[in-house]
Amino acid sequence: MTRRATALKVFGALLGLALSGWTAWSIGPAELARAIGSALPALPLCVACELAKIGCETLATRSTLGPSAARVPLRRLYLIHVVTYGVGQVFPMPRPAAEATKGALLYPYGVPVSAAAASGAARAVVTSSSRMRSEFSR
Repeated sequence: MTRRATALKVFGALLGLALSGWTAWSIGPAELARAIGSALPALPLCVACELAKIGCETLATRSTLGPSAARVPLRRLYLIHVVTYGVGQVFPMPRPAAEATKGALLYPYGVPVSAAAASGAARAVVTSSSRMRSEFSR
Protein backbone atom coordinates (compact mmCIF):
# COMPACT_ATOMS: atom_id res chain seq x y z
CA MET A 1 0.00 0.00 0.00
CA THR A 2 1.36 3.39 -0.91
CA ARG A 3 1.80 6.26 1.50
CA ARG A 4 -0.85 8.21 -0.35
CA ALA A 5 -3.41 5.40 0.00
CA THR A 6 -2.63 5.09 3.70
CA ALA A 7 -2.92 8.85 4.18
CA LEU A 8 -6.28 8.87 2.37
CA LYS A 9 -7.59 6.06 4.57
CA VAL A 10 -6.49 7.81 7.74
CA PHE A 11 -7.98 11.09 6.49
CA GLY A 12 -11.28 9.36 5.65
CA ALA A 13 -11.44 7.71 9.06
CA LEU A 14 -10.70 10.97 10.86
CA LEU A 15 -13.23 12.84 8.75
CA GLY A 16 -15.87 10.20 9.53
CA LEU A 17 -15.17 10.45 13.25
CA ALA A 18 -15.25 14.23 13.11
CA LEU A 19 -18.59 14.25 11.28
CA SER A 20 -20.05 11.71 13.70
CA GLY A 21 -18.89 13.77 16.65
CA TRP A 22 -20.24 16.98 15.13
CA THR A 23 -23.60 15.33 14.47
CA ALA A 24 -23.85 14.06 18.05
CA TRP A 25 -22.78 17.47 19.41
CA SER A 26 -25.26 19.40 17.24
CA ILE A 27 -28.15 17.15 18.25
CA GLY A 28 -27.25 17.36 21.89
CA PRO A 29 -26.66 14.58 24.41
CA ALA A 30 -30.19 14.62 25.85
CA GLU A 31 -31.90 14.32 22.46
CA LEU A 32 -29.42 11.66 21.34
CA ALA A 33 -30.03 9.60 24.51
CA ARG A 34 -33.81 9.93 24.07
CA ALA A 35 -33.67 8.78 20.43
CA ILE A 36 -31.38 5.85 21.19
CA GLY A 37 -33.42 4.89 24.25
CA SER A 38 -36.68 4.69 22.34
CA ALA A 39 -35.12 2.62 19.54
CA LEU A 40 -33.22 0.25 21.83
CA PRO A 41 -35.90 -2.47 22.14
CA ALA A 42 -36.06 -2.89 18.34
CA LEU A 43 -32.30 -2.86 17.82
CA PRO A 44 -31.63 -6.63 18.18
CA LEU A 45 -34.35 -7.45 15.64
CA CYS A 46 -33.04 -4.82 13.21
CA VAL A 47 -29.48 -6.14 13.52
CA ALA A 48 -30.66 -9.72 13.02
CA CYS A 49 -32.60 -8.74 9.88
CA GLU A 50 -29.60 -6.90 8.42
CA LEU A 51 -27.25 -9.82 9.15
CA ALA A 52 -29.73 -12.22 7.54
CA LYS A 53 -29.95 -9.95 4.48
CA ILE A 54 -26.16 -9.93 4.19
CA GLY A 55 -26.21 -13.73 4.54
CA CYS A 56 -28.74 -14.06 1.73
CA GLU A 57 -26.66 -11.80 -0.50
CA THR A 58 -23.59 -13.90 0.35
CA LEU A 59 -25.36 -17.09 -0.73
CA ALA A 60 -26.65 -15.39 -3.88
CA THR A 61 -23.14 -14.27 -4.77
CA ARG A 62 -21.76 -17.74 -4.09
CA SER A 63 -24.33 -19.32 -6.40
CA THR A 64 -23.63 -16.85 -9.21
CA LEU A 65 -19.81 -17.02 -9.05
CA GLY A 66 -19.81 -20.44 -10.66
CA PRO A 67 -16.53 -22.38 -10.44
CA SER A 68 -14.79 -19.40 -8.83
CA ALA A 69 -16.95 -19.76 -5.72
CA ALA A 70 -14.95 -22.75 -4.51
CA ARG A 71 -11.86 -20.54 -4.14
CA VAL A 72 -13.46 -18.27 -1.54
CA PRO A 73 -14.33 -19.64 1.89
CA LEU A 74 -17.96 -18.94 2.83
CA ARG A 75 -16.95 -17.09 6.00
CA ARG A 76 -14.61 -14.84 4.02
CA LEU A 77 -17.32 -14.20 1.43
CA TYR A 78 -19.70 -13.21 4.25
CA LEU A 79 -17.11 -10.79 5.66
CA ILE A 80 -16.59 -9.33 2.18
CA HIS A 81 -20.33 -8.69 2.03
CA VAL A 82 -20.27 -7.04 5.47
CA VAL A 83 -17.57 -4.68 4.19
CA THR A 84 -19.38 -3.95 0.92
CA TYR A 85 -22.61 -3.36 2.84
CA GLY A 86 -20.81 -0.68 4.84
CA VAL A 87 -19.38 0.85 1.68
CA GLY A 88 -22.86 0.94 0.19
CA GLN A 89 -24.13 2.88 3.21
CA VAL A 90 -21.66 5.75 2.93
CA PHE A 91 -20.98 6.29 -0.78
CA PRO A 92 -23.23 8.36 -3.05
CA MET A 93 -23.73 5.57 -5.61
CA PRO A 94 -24.06 2.64 -3.21
CA ARG A 95 -24.46 -0.39 -5.48
CA PRO A 96 -21.65 0.42 -7.94
CA ALA A 97 -19.30 1.33 -5.08
CA ALA A 98 -20.16 -1.86 -3.20
CA GLU A 99 -19.74 -4.04 -6.30
CA ALA A 100 -16.38 -2.45 -7.14
CA THR A 101 -15.23 -3.08 -3.57
CA LYS A 102 -16.44 -6.67 -3.73
CA GLY A 103 -14.56 -7.24 -6.99
CA ALA A 104 -11.38 -5.85 -5.45
CA LEU A 105 -11.75 -8.03 -2.33
CA LEU A 106 -12.48 -11.18 -4.36
CA TYR A 107 -9.58 -10.65 -6.77
CA PRO A 108 -6.87 -12.04 -4.41
CA TYR A 109 -8.82 -15.32 -4.33
CA GLY A 110 -8.48 -15.67 -8.09
CA VAL A 111 -12.05 -14.61 -8.82
CA PRO A 112 -12.03 -12.73 -12.12
CA VAL A 113 -13.40 -9.20 -11.92
CA SER A 114 -15.91 -10.12 -14.62
CA ALA A 115 -17.30 -12.94 -12.45
CA ALA A 116 -17.61 -10.63 -9.44
CA ALA A 117 -19.36 -8.00 -11.55
CA ALA A 118 -21.66 -10.60 -13.08
CA SER A 119 -22.65 -11.84 -9.62
CA GLY A 120 -23.73 -8.33 -8.67
CA ALA A 121 -25.70 -7.93 -11.89
CA ALA A 122 -27.42 -11.30 -11.43
CA ARG A 123 -28.37 -10.41 -7.86
CA ALA A 124 -29.77 -7.08 -9.04
CA VAL A 125 -31.92 -8.86 -11.64
CA VAL A 126 -33.27 -11.32 -9.06
CA THR A 127 -33.99 -8.49 -6.61
CA SER A 128 -35.68 -6.38 -9.29
CA SER A 129 -37.83 -9.22 -10.54
CA SER A 130 -38.96 -10.14 -7.03
CA ARG A 131 -39.89 -6.50 -6.40
CA MET A 132 -41.82 -6.37 -9.66
CA ARG A 133 -43.69 -9.57 -8.77
CA SER A 134 -44.69 -8.12 -5.42
CA GLU A 135 -45.88 -4.88 -7.10
CA PHE A 136 -47.95 -6.70 -9.74
CA SER A 137 -49.49 -9.13 -7.24
CA ARG A 138 -51.24 -6.32 -5.34
